[in-house]
Amino acid sequence: MKAMGKTATQVAEELGCTVATISRWAKKLNVGRKYGSSFVFLPKEIKQISKEKQDFRGRPKKNLENSSR
Repeated sequence: MKAMGKTATQVAEELGCTVATISRWAKKLNVGRKYGSSFVFLPKEIKQISKEKQDFRGRPKKNLENSSR
């Protein structure tokens, strides 16, 4: 039997973030399927998450051009 997708842990390792980040984006984008005690993501769902998540760690910086300071 061939695996149809990847677990949240595998996706987190692939995208370089935590499982909590994957879970947060999965909930926001309404993607992923519960399989046993894990969430499983299809390749197109992984692409959706990777497009949405930021490419760096930490809190995003303010855009200084649009700042009122």
